[in-house]
Amino acid sequence: MVWRLLVCKEYIRETIKSFFHMPQLVRHAKLHPHSSSSLFSFTPWWTYDVFLSFRGEDTRQKFIAHLQQALDRKKINTYIDYKLPRGEEISEELLKAIESSSISIVLMKILECKKIKQQKVLPVFYNVNPTEIRHQRENFGKALARLKKRFKDESKVQEWKAALTEVAGLSGFTLGDRTKLEFIQEIYPVGIESRVHDVHDILLHVGVNDTRILGIHGIGGVGKTNLAKEIYNSFTDQFEYCCFLANVRETSKSEYGLIQLQETLLCEILGDLSLKVRNVDEGMGCDWFGLGSVIIITTRDEHLLTINNVHLRYKVKELDRDEALQLFCLNAFKKENPNNDFVAITENVLHYVGGLPLALMVIGSDLCGRDIHYWRSALEKYKRIPHKDILEMLRISYDGLDECEKNIFLNIACFFIEETEEYVTKIRDGCCFFPNSGIKRLMDKSLITIDRSRRLAMHDLLKDMGRETVRQESPEESEKRTRLWFHEYGRYVLEEAKGTNKIQGILIELPEQDFIKLSVEAFSEMKRLRIFINRNAHFTRRPNYLSNELTLLNWHEYPSQSFPRNFHRKKLISLIMGESLIKELGNGMKNFQNLKTMKFVSCRFLTKIIDVSGLQSLDTLQIERCENLKFPEIESEMKCLTIVLLAGTTIEELPSSIGNLTRLEYLNLRDCHRLRHIPNNIFELQHLSSLILGEWSSQKHDLPSIVELFSSPLPMNSSISNDGYCSSIVFSKLQYLNLVRRLRSELDYDLLTACYSTLETLDLSKSDFVILPDGIKGFVQLLALMLFGCKQLKEILKLPPNIEVVDVSGCRSLENFPEVSNKFEFDTSSFCKLRSINLCGCHKLVVNPIRFEENPEDHSEYSIVFSGNKIPDWDYHYKKIPKSYVREIKAYLLYSDEIKGIVTSAVVKLNPSRRKTINYNIDIRIYHNGVYDKYIKHTLTIRGGSDHVLLVYHNLDQKYMTLAGGSLRLKSYSRNDGVLIKSLGVRLDDDCNLKYSNWYP
Repeated sequence: MVWRLLVCKEYIRETIKSFFHMPQLVRHAKLHPHSSSSLFSFTPWWTYDVFLSFRGEDTRQKFIAHLQQALDRKKINTYIDYKLPRGEEISEELLKAIESSSISIVLMKILECKKIKQQKVLPVFYNVNPTEIRHQRENFGKALARLKKRFKDESKVQEWKAALTEVAGLSGFTLGDRTKLEFIQEIYPVGIESRVHDVHDILLHVGVNDTRILGIHGIGGVGKTNLAKEIYNSFTDQFEYCCFLANVRETSKSEYGLIQLQETLLCEILGDLSLKVRNVDEGMGCDWFGLGSVIIITTRDEHLLTINNVHLRYKVKELDRDEALQLFCLNAFKKENPNNDFVAITENVLHYVGGLPLALMVIGSDLCGRDIHYWRSALEKYKRIPHKDILEMLRISYDGLDECEKNIFLNIACFFIEETEEYVTKIRDGCCFFPNSGIKRLMDKSLITIDRSRRLAMHDLLKDMGRETVRQESPEESEKRTRLWFHEYGRYVLEEAKGTNKIQGILIELPEQDFIKLSVEAFSEMKRLRIFINRNAHFTRRPNYLSNELTLLNWHEYPSQSFPRNFHRKKLISLIMGESLIKELGNGMKNFQNLKTMKFVSCRFLTKIIDVSGLQSLDTLQIERCENLKFPEIESEMKCLTIVLLAGTTIEELPSSIGNLTRLEYLNLRDCHRLRHIPNNIFELQHLSSLILGEWSSQKHDLPSIVELFSSPLPMNSSISNDGYCSSIVFSKLQYLNLVRRLRSELDYDLLTACYSTLETLDLSKSDFVILPDGIKGFVQLLALMLFGCKQLKEILKLPPNIEVVDVSGCRSLENFPEVSNKFEFDTSSFCKLRSINLCGCHKLVVNPIRFEENPEDHSEYSIVFSGNKIPDWDYHYKKIPKSYVREIKAYLLYSDEIKGIVTSAVVKLNPSRRKTINYNIDIRIYHNGVYDKYIKHTLTIRGGSDHVLLVYHNLDQKYMTLAGGSLRLKSYSRNDGVLIKSLGVRLDDDCNLKYSNWYP
């Protein structure tokens, strides 16, 4: 049985058919059966991290000096040989130095240590081609010929030749046409350690006797190849045969490229250098690899991993802010920090580039040595016309899309960033572009992402690449492009009547509100216009024509009371009107056959919408702050309408026909201060999961109570038992209920029993009760209870059994909260499942936290915010700001024992001139053996203008209780200047010995 490791550069469909009879090319490896433990863990026995071997004074003064500085910056202990004359025998001292290093660079003794001591060997080919070394050609051949004459022992020369061949076959670093700085940066890529550790973790949890296939995927330029190379170099000593296939995509395009790649793969894996491949149909399958093999793949397209059953996957993350700053500065300033005059503009560059390593290096090198005026100009240019090197790299993924997918990508880049996936899918559905599969395809190729709120996101560089692709359709004449997103392009076409049949979409978003002098014939030639979005422009006249191909019409301040007569509206999917002059839709509603989204916001002239039940495709109806509009009757069942938003309207009652909305899930009646009646058949809406009846308006209104809103508090088939529980369940799926300012009495509270078994979030903020009703404990599913600003609330005696979050901030009368004030030792069992408490502004409540106690069985976090100006006396290592406040504090701590938990504490103050509610963040990064291991982030909400104390306990899992020693880096900050930090503290558990701490500022 033979153990092999193979890593290949790209995941190309044609190539893999030839290699493995599979749809794509992969990277292979096979692990030695008894090497699993050594693969991922070891005990350091070396004195040096790196033994640096080189020859030649020119190399010493130029390249080696730069390389040593780069290693020193990373705190890598390097042995460098300055004394050995060229061509002499290696001394015993030097041999010991080589043995005592964990990483070494080239030859005889080094290769011996590689085999016996499993050292990493990283050959650096500086001004030399690896092929010359492998085959002993050119100067290497001449030198070996001279050595053969010089040394009588021919076997020693043969050993040297074999060593040269072996070293040339290792995956290393080749200078090529790059600068020394770029070359050195590749040798030690910024941020590589944490990503290597992530991959090690993935492989560690797979049995050594399995054939492991790992897919490394991500956006172009994010560092997939560098990561694969680092993993490859980490594993080579534990495999009998290894192969790293690079530049597969480029090589496969040549006439005999696939055959060349096959020969390289098979020769190196099988160890037969004479092996020849006659045609691309010869190859091997994955079943050729025995148990223990490891196959590593890099690809931009995650879907290719899916169709080839690659289950182990790692998405390469972009660099974080600190890593991005370091990499950019190394290229722009030749050091790790920016020059003083460039600090602000460097932040602007990082905001634009993000954490994409390729872009950071390209733009950093482009700006290097330039003055600040050049930087400002170049940054603006990059946003309009991306750097060609970045553009070429990113276009590779785009070019692999089909025409339908390209259309979806360009529409997102030009119009739909930060819109929800559902919304974009609706619009694209109307364009017959198969949006569901298209969006998934873009995600697979890392061209877009979807955040937790299901909104589409795209890297700024990808967005600019897409827009540049559209610009290239007609570089000089914007009217001949398919999409217009830049405000000057749109203004020119609309004011000069330059519209053409090419234009499919227009976005108008002016830098500041201004008028567009709409030409009478502006839209007349735009027969294929599908998307029109006006965010903030004022139009001087109404349009006399709108394309019947329109699927999205989003027109802020639409300048007319009606639509053009020849506008059919049959293909319209989404109609959005904000602050428009539209008066009524009348009988024209029947023409909206495919309408799914209808939104009218602050349309004060809108008075009537005829029966909407004819809109059988409608799923979202938003009529907000339309002060003269009455809610329409719903004359027949609507099976698609799931969301109704009526916030801020002056409606006095909901019609009884609301019962026809049989699929309604979300009903928002916030700030409807004239609302006096809700019909009982609302209880029949069996899909209703969110109901908002709260009043947040700053104006005082005589609001009816909950009981008064309903003609009777419960349906006729319901009753309240003596213990306060509802005898029959209504609101069977209600999970979120907002009753801000609505709860007045026990009678109001009785209504809540209708959702005892389903409610997860209950907002009773700004209610008038004095004691929280005892029946609150009946909400067995309740996770979050919001009681913000209940100024008369004095007692909270009971809490639901599964509650996790309680917010009583601003409850200035609260003085009795037994579950908090009597058990503030924060023994985690005291609170059952309670994880977060906000006590800002509860000045009457006695808060005297003694300590946090770790509970190894619970891996969660616990936090509390309360009024105060001093960190508790818990043996903290802390930093106090002596004079002025700061927005950010960083700490670095080194500990020597296992760690069970971390307590962080801060004293902060809200700037009274800023917002009244601010989010505050605590980030912790834990390192073990110098490798990034865990990231913890906690966000707390702060309200009110007094000083606040924040306490967060991070309970670590069992893994960290067995790791002896490590370090952590902590950052405490707010992204808003409304928070000022006065002090910050960190406390590790009692058994942990803190060796060192450093604070900034």
